[in-house]
Amino acid sequence: MNIYSLKPMQIDLLKELGNIGAGNAATALSKIISNKIGLSVPEVSLVSFQEALEFVGGEDQVVASIYFRVEGSLPGNILLMLPLETIKFILEYLLNDKNIDFYNLDSYQTSAISEIGNMLCGAYLTALSNFTQQNMYPSVPALSVDMAEAALSLPLIQMGEMGDVALLIKTTFTHEGKDVSGIFFFIPEIQSFEKLMGYFGVANE
Repeated sequence: MNIYSLKPMQIDLLKELGNIGAGNAATALSKIISNKIGLSVPEVSLVSFQEALEFVGGEDQVVASIYFRVEGSLPGNILLMLPLETIKFILEYLLNDKNIDFYNLDSYQTSAISEIGNMLCGAYLTALSNFTQQNMYPSVPALSVDMAEAALSLPLIQMGEMGDVALLIKTTFTHEGKDVSGIFFFIPEIQSFEKLMGYFGVANE
């Protein structure tokens, strides 16, 4: 299976999946904040661990990470990584909270971030589930604030068993002229990865 030799049509399918997931996320976020959310064209790719670190700004970049276990027909892991600027926007807008200690979030702040993460991951997961016609069920979210390398290490440790690859969708949302971003990773189990690649026309070699 050579995922780095995707044909243009297969890349277009990946991009379409990203567009649908990002559109779902923007719609859901608009409802939460009761205001229109703009959306840039998302970046969609299959990435290695090192490439994933580069997408989030390097291994020392501090981010908020929301982790989900996915069960169902395509089991695996989901990781939503949000820059601290995005977390600040969420808390200031939802809770009118400007006193934020990212390393010591209170229960209200943690709940708000987890709920937004749950909503955004659900939007992407719905797109993936509808595209593949497979049932996928996320677990309760687990939130952490840490350096990107540490945040990625737990869910991506199994990537070595799958050819060191994850599906990545990077989305930038726009609200009142300000950009906020998020990166969605889906790390499928071995059998799920093979099944998922089948939908993109990538056969086992």
